[in-house]
Amino acid sequence: MDETTTISGIAETAKSLEDLGHLWPSDLVCHGINMMNETVGLEWYQSIIAATLMTRFALFPLAIYAMRGTSRLAHASPEMKPIQEAYKKNQISAHEMADRLQSVYKKFGISSPLAPFAGIICQVPFFMSFFFALKKLPDYIDLSSGGCLWFTDLSVPDVNYVLPVTAALGFLATIELNADGMQVNEQSKMMKNIMRFIGLMIIPMSSQFPTALLLYWNTSNMFSLAQVGFLKIPGLKPALGILPPPNPDGPSLPANLLNPGLAPPKLDASKVFSTDPSSSSSSSSSSPDNENSSPRKRKAGRRRRRSGKRK
Repeated sequence: MDETTTISGIAETAKSLEDLGHLWPSDLVCHGINMMNETVGLEWYQSIIAATLMTRFALFPLAIYAMRGTSRLAHASPEMKPIQEAYKKNQISAHEMADRLQSVYKKFGISSPLAPFAGIICQVPFFMSFFFALKKLPDYIDLSSGGCLWFTDLSVPDVNYVLPVTAALGFLATIELNADGMQVNEQSKMMKNIMRFIGLMIIPMSSQFPTALLLYWNTSNMFSLAQVGFLKIPGLKPALGILPPPNPDGPSLPANLLNPGLAPPKLDASKVFSTDPSSSSSSSSSSPDNENSSPRKRKAGRRRRRSGKRK
């Protein structure tokens, strides 16, 4: 009787997964993970890891776009601040401020002030979808034997606190290594301190999360750390359009590097091909050929005069 009850309970659980819709992003994540388990034949923990990696690879161009935008915004900030200060002091109108800022954006290849943050904003819905999907997935699928190692049951929290601690350490590592490409300034330092506090709070906050969610979190952190190492390859960031941090004491970057869309400066043909008669004559008179040829002409003239006298 108990066996029959268990089988019927599993059947009801499977039916409840089919009852999920296909409109909410979190429901789509649940269906995708279930498809990997049923179609590809992966274990549940393997399905979660594979879905996480596939999503992060798909979002990699958005991450690069965000890094490219924030790096250009960091170089544009020194020119934007005087314009904003002039507007606060009523020295310029709002329309004039907008025109000046637009010219700064064009100079540094920024399409709009929100463009540097568009990549980060677009990634948030994906992460939230995984969060809510994996938090409710144990209610629809039997994950009691879908794990591995010490976390064989993906539907319960990690009683050993290994996954909450590694999730917090991975999050802190991504912040310290600047995995999101945030430029170093006063605001970013304050933001980094806030993120450090959040990283420490991850341990108590995630201690009651199901292991399936913590597995996703750790996998995503590992991808972020691998992304940091990948972008440290020499020459890769400039090739992707990510500018180095601004150096106030050093020379400014060339315009074609700040904004590759700008046309290269045109050369003045009149200056390139024009010649100065005085300089050309002086150069010809002082050339080594002229200096070497003048003694030869003198010797030839002496020989002619001597031969004429003998005759």
